[in-house]
Amino acid sequence: MDEKRTGGPLTDREMPITEHLDEFRNRLVVILIALGAAILIIFAFYSEAILVMVWDDLLSPDIDMVVYEPLELILARLKLSVICGLAFILPLGVYEAFMFMAPGLYPHERKFFLLVVPSSLLLLVVGVSLGYFVALPAILKYTILYGEELAVTALSIKKTFSIVTTVLVGFGVSLQFPLVLLLAIKMGLIEYETLKKKRLWVYGGLLAATMLVTPDPTGISQLLVVGVLVVLYEVSMIIAKFIV
Repeated sequence: MDEKRTGGPLTDREMPITEHLDEFRNRLVVILIALGAAILIIFAFYSEAILVMVWDDLLSPDIDMVVYEPLELILARLKLSVICGLAFILPLGVYEAFMFMAPGLYPHERKFFLLVVPSSLLLLVVGVSLGYFVALPAILKYTILYGEELAVTALSIKKTFSIVTTVLVGFGVSLQFPLVLLLAIKMGLIEYETLKKKRLWVYGGLLAATMLVTPDPTGISQLLVVGVLVVLYEVSMIIAKFIV
């Protein structure tokens, strides 16, 4: 029998709620074990080298790391290890989520999932790369050069990496906007013609949202994100023509 006659996907079968919960727990345990192992390995063997590499890339080897609190260096290494661990096991998390949902998905829903998730990951990588290689060097070097004639540069590891994390997360999240826009159009939540006529309003909204998501007193990161989002918005509108 086909899926229309059975009322569900061909691979779908009724399962007690306890079996669903057990499967969910088992897959979650796999993800948590992998994440914990990745964090421990990175923290023990690689966090110090990564910390120095990031510092030298974004600032300068001539600028010393300064610690103002007893656990500041350890917490910075731990935070870095958690971020790297999450990035490392992200594909595993996506795979486990898909395998958990797959039996209940129609073929077109599986295809949609396999299209959306890689696109989202790609936009995430692009956003983080822009933040790391373009925005952060400009922000940090500008702020340092601005005050170096009046004061000796002494940067806290904790506060510096807090800025790094905020900017990278802001860029990664911001670049999910085109995908969210296409999903909203696909689901009928937003009309394509409305977006087409309200371009200037959309641009203004992007600027306002970017200022909240990527706080930066210099304005460099906001302008960069808005510029990229405007380009992606126009690309999304072109793609939207084929899905409405």
